[in-house]
Amino acid sequence: MCSARLKDYDPAKRMRCATCAEQVDCWVTATSWSELLQYNREFVRNQRRSTAYSWYPVFENDGLTTELLRLHDYGCLIIDAQAGDHQIDQENPKASPPGPWYEIKQRAYIRFLLPTEHRRIEAFAFGELETHLATTPAIEMACYYEYAEYIPGQTIPNTRIRFATPMLPKDGKQKAAAEFPRYKNFYTTFEADLPETAGRATSKHRTAYHKDDLQWKSWKKCANNQLAVIAETDIPCFSQGKRGFGVELPVSQAMKPVIVTVAWREWPPEHVGKSLATVVEDTMLMAGMKPVFKEEDELKSEEAKGWHKSGGREHEHINTDDRQRRYGTLLLTRLMCESEEVAASFRR
Repeated sequence: MCSARLKDYDPAKRMRCATCAEQVDCWVTATSWSELLQYNREFVRNQRRSTAYSWYPVFENDGLTTELLRLHDYGCLIIDAQAGDHQIDQENPKASPPGPWYEIKQRAYIRFLLPTEHRRIEAFAFGELETHLATTPAIEMACYYEYAEYIPGQTIPNTRIRFATPMLPKDGKQKAAAEFPRYKNFYTTFEADLPETAGRATSKHRTAYHKDDLQWKSWKKCANNQLAVIAETDIPCFSQGKRGFGVELPVSQAMKPVIVTVAWREWPPEHVGKSLATVVEDTMLMAGMKPVFKEEDELKSEEAKGWHKSGGREHEHINTDDRQRRYGTLLLTRLMCESEEVAASFRR
């Protein structure tokens, strides 16, 4: 990895050097979402070697850096992203004989975590964001809670939205399913109304000996570049707290983060206007979210200066039940305009 000395050497475990291990430890001991955002900004810029969720750099596309950093200003902690791409080229064109021609397409996608219980983010704004993402035809969306297990879901009638509710505890003290916080539901629009079924694939390729023959060749999806979760059945059992970050971060529990995956529905070059990151940012603004986590503001604040001294958390007590009731009506109200059956399915 980086040829530095290893920490706690054990051949049965994956290795991190001492420096990388320290960089991960600071994630675990973080006391605020702002602190996590700052660590992640440094990772996006390749100023950090490692994070809690990745053993190696994942943001190597310089063209994405500025846009991803801008999404951090809204509280989005980006854990994976890919730019859209379309290439046609030839292998070893100067060789004799020259190599075959190849064509590659990549769908742009972004995965990020967002706290649903944070004093800087209004509950109604997150609900509006989820609604806008779910009803935008050009993109696919999957959204699920970090700390919930899900039962098999169903498609909402007359929509392209599939949802699944959390599995209720068996201790007899839980709330009724109808009263469960709506942000804990699993929502997805993947594999709905696709002109060609991409599923979880984000890259595909084909080859031919002549450039003109490429159009007649079948596409092959890249098995090593796929989205891990596009349905509730994709979530590993007993993975609560480790789905987004890879390790449990104590500070994240109080903030109740959701994991959001957004991808273009079609393959390039159909989308030649706005980038996916710009569409997500515009959607956040429409939802009422504001860039309240700007890096320059964070670095000037006393909170940023005292991250490792105060030991306090950014989470403040709020009326959780009231926020959940307000949020629970947002997606339901929007979809009721489309179908009464939708409303009935949400009430059940």
